[in-house]
Amino acid sequence: MKLLILGGAGMLGNKLLRELQGRHETRVTLRQSLAAYASCGLFNAGNSFSDVDVCAPGRVEQVLTDFRPGVVVNAVGIFLSVELESETTEHEWLWITTLEAQAFPATLVRRLGHDRWKQENNGWNDLTQNWAFKHGFLHACRHRPQTRLRTTGSEKGERKPVANRGLAAVSLILLLAFTLCSAFIHCHSKIFRRCPMSTLEVARQLRFSLSKLPPHIRAPDAPAALPPA
Repeated sequence: MKLLILGGAGMLGNKLLRELQGRHETRVTLRQSLAAYASCGLFNAGNSFSDVDVCAPGRVEQVLTDFRPGVVVNAVGIFLSVELESETTEHEWLWITTLEAQAFPATLVRRLGHDRWKQENNGWNDLTQNWAFKHGFLHACRHRPQTRLRTTGSEKGERKPVANRGLAAVSLILLLAFTLCSAFIHCHSKIFRRCPMSTLEVARQLRFSLSKLPPHIRAPDAPAALPPA
């Protein structure tokens, strides 16, 4: 049986040629001349049709007429080059403030407003992605222990989740830790100000430095360590 594989130089096309040329009369189409594929050591005049562009129907019809295959396999990858156009959206913002216009002009108020939105958006994303705030909150809400309410008589009471009074405290501790860590990195860390790195990279550097701390210094009145036996 005659097999024609369109796109023999591709990943799929050359694999099919290697597998099928020993069992069937198989030929492939190549977009360039045979000389361009000489380094492959696979294509030759007996198993390939060179200079075949599938976007040119006339050349493909000529190959089909000359070879007259029983099966045609399309292994051609076509990439469409699409030019992206930039799109600009406009939003109208209204900032109302009681601050003095001389100390806080309109441009400054606008910048402060946008900075607040940026901090709120990035802060919430950081909390949920890197501090497991959303996961911890949902885990505590969904996996709460249950207790059976007492009822009169011999009937068993209804099971209801136990009140989770520690969730607010845990969430507050997590938010405080996030706020202090962010304030330290943005306001005090020299690495963050001098080097273009993210807060995650700063945290990794701090964790690495803590693991490399020297051993604790022995107090003057502490007993000396015993030598190893």
